[in-house]
Amino acid sequence: MSKIALTPNASGTGTLTIAAPNTSTDRTITLPDETGSIITTGSSGQVIPAAALPAGSVLQVVNTATSSSVATTSSSYTAATGLTASITPSSTLNKILVTFSINIFITGAAGTSKINIYRGGSSIKSFEYTAYAGTSTLMSYPTCIFLDSPSSTSSLTYQIYFNSNTGTNIIYNYTDANGTPTSTITLMEIAA
Repeated sequence: MSKIALTPNASGTGTLTIAAPNTSTDRTITLPDETGSIITTGSSGQVIPAAALPAGSVLQVVNTATSSSVATTSSSYTAATGLTASITPSSTLNKILVTFSINIFITGAAGTSKINIYRGGSSIKSFEYTAYAGTSTLMSYPTCIFLDSPSSTSSLTYQIYFNSNTGTNIIYNYTDANGTPTSTITLMEIAA
């Protein structure tokens, strides 16, 4: 006969309560024969085994939007203020899909800007954005997508950085007559 064991955590100080639903019907809950964690899903807090989800399932989503603005003419990378988000993967096998849309305004002569994704303070992916020759000013919202394999269950912080490759003034979240734009970053944990 299989046994059920509840093991307390020596580091925790809270009490874990297993609450019965308000029902007049006998119910049987069958646990899967799997090792691993369970995840919370839905507004009512249902829990399901993470191992029961098929590969490619989205386990969690984190989103940040910001209207903070920064300008640079330097080839050194400058943090896009506020364009940062953190996520804690539930398994080292899972991947993090990073998607961001950044408002870039290039003033003066034509120029180029590189946009980098940093994880934990280190660059993991670079994208290059170009304003074509003859353009005096150009504003756009390049959207970039990158699938990261961090192999971690620690909290991971992703931030967007940008530079000016040609010394041209590059402005992130430039305010014009239409107001201040918003840039966004979204992190999604994808089941392996």
